[in-house]
Amino acid sequence: MTPNIPKDLVFTIEGRPIPAGWVVPPPSKPAEGGVPAVTQPPAPVFGPEYAGQFKLKYPRAMDRLRMAGASTRAWELRGVDNPGRVPPLELQIQDAFAFFEVLGLEKPDWFSPEAPDSGLLFAAVLTAHRIAEEEIIAAKKNFDGTGGSS
Repeated sequence: MTPNIPKDLVFTIEGRPIPAGWVVPPPSKPAEGGVPAVTQPPAPVFGPEYAGQFKLKYPRAMDRLRMAGASTRAWELRGVDNPGRVPPLELQIQDAFAFFEVLGLEKPDWFSPEAPDSGLLFAAVLTAHRIAEEEIIAAKKNFDGTGGSS
C-alpha cells in the first residue's frame, strides 16, 4: 500500500535558531558587586541573508539510493577514495548537498556548494537538511495514518 503523502514539502530557515556552537554568545555584563549577571541572551537566528524557500519532492526509496550515489560521485571528483577517512562534519555537509541535489525542486540562491562561506553557511546547510528530514517525518505521520512507524 502506498501511503497518502504530499507531493511537495516547503519550508524556510530564515528566523530559525542558529545551532549552538556556531555562534559565540557575548559575555555577560557584571551586575552590582562585580558578579556577572546570569542572563540568557536570545538565541541568534538566521537572518534575511538566509531567506528563501526550499521546495522538495517527497523521497522515494530510489531517491535515497540516488543521494548515496551523488555523495559518492562528489567525493570521487575530489579524489577521495575512502570517505570513511573524511571528518564527520564534511560527510554531513556533503550528504546535505546530495539530499537537496536529488530532492530539491527549489532552493534559495545562497544554498550552493559554490556560495561564499559567511561563517554560517555550513550551519545553514545542516539546519536546512535537519528541517527537511523533520518535515518528511511529520508529513508521513500526518498523511498516512501510521504515526510514522511504517
